[in-house]
Amino acid sequence: YDAVEEGAETVMTELKKSQPSKDKVLAELQSLEKTINSIPKS
Repeated sequence: YDAVEEGAETVMTELKKSQPSKDKVLAELQSLEKTINSIPKS
């Protein structure tokens, strides 16, 4: 789940900036979603 944690970290870092890039955050969230969906449900 490292990729998920890393993605979340990136999103948080971007959101903390004074001028967060919405596009960057959205792209990051979408790839996070793909990553999460690809994790096999145990």
